[in-house]
Amino acid sequence: MIDPLTEEIISLKDAAQDFPRRRKGKKPSIGCMYRYSKTGCKGIVLETIQAGGTRATSREAVARFLRRMTAAVSGESPESEAPSHASIQAEQELDEAGI
Repeated sequence: MIDPLTEEIISLKDAAQDFPRRRKGKKPSIGCMYRYSKTGCKGIVLETIQAGGTRATSREAVARFLRRMTAAVSGESPESEAPSHASIQAEQELDEAGI
């Protein structure tokens, strides 16, 4: 889930720029990005947030989506993802508090 307080929020148009080039060197279209956010691809959906009439995502959500897609194609389990920055920070804070 996107945390708007800690993640860099970007438009779906800007998010397309973070994807690798596809056929004929083109980036994914806005329509493709919208489909990724609504129905997904290979069962994996791009996380988005809604701000009024605008659908947005985050650079971190794009990275999570690409890691999950790669894991799905290569047969790895999604649990093999590296821990997020937020979870590492939370664990450090709990260690400092002695919990």
